[in-house]
Amino acid sequence: MKDVIKTSVTVLVVMIILVVVFFIVGNAKYGIEILSTTNLDLKDPTTKLLYERIKDTTSFRKADMKVSSLNSEEIIPYIILNLDKDDYSTKTVEPEKIVCEVTGTIKFTSSKDCKVKVIKNDTISKYQKKIFNVDTELVFDDFNQYGLNCKNNGEKYYCLIGSYTDTLLGYSVFDSAYEYQDKITVVEYYLQIDLSDKERCLKFFNEEYCTNYKEMDKPSLSDKTIKENGVLYKHEFYKEEDKYYLENSFIVSEG
Repeated sequence: MKDVIKTSVTVLVVMIILVVVFFIVGNAKYGIEILSTTNLDLKDPTTKLLYERIKDTTSFRKADMKVSSLNSEEIIPYIILNLDKDDYSTKTVEPEKIVCEVTGTIKFTSSKDCKVKVIKNDTISKYQKKIFNVDTELVFDDFNQYGLNCKNNGEKYYCLIGSYTDTLLGYSVFDSAYEYQDKITVVEYYLQIDLSDKERCLKFFNEEYCTNYKEMDKPSLSDKTIKENGVLYKHEFYKEEDKYYLENSFIVSEG
């Protein structure tokens, strides 16, 4: 009788172990952290800081974005738009026969004075490390985005500043956050509206705003509207030397 009880207990223990192992391995396969997860909220200073980095921003909004996969065409314009004023200089060049000659090799066509932003390549590389914590070799090609016509001479960017209105509006509502090992995941509802699509604009705003948005301030939207019409995003940050860096962002579900 004792042997039967002993055998039964042994079998039960083995089954429990197998179930636990299966549960852990199965969940790990789908990326669900079930061990040592700490729930966080916006009262936590680090969580608040990380949420502010991605809140309402329209940059890098993809279905599945990995920072390690970003290329120079995505990184460089983002950095130039987010530089501190001390990290670049500006100069004004008068045109001669509709040509602004900034340097011997850098010229812009304009009938008006050219206001030019000057940024060193080394400064952009420094910000690449500071913001993204990656060492990918950048390709400093010319580009024309966000009202900036930028040309590079091998050492610096010279960006002619033009008029520009961003037609993308981003709205965000914090959902949750949690910490697992050295990573913090922030979950948010995100709604993006392209004002150049008038039909979509009118779904959320009135005729006056959708016609004259260039002269008007960004309107507010209720949390309910954002949740019902937006998507659910996860943003994963990893910790290195007491600093957190964005690793990837991806859509969990669509509204």
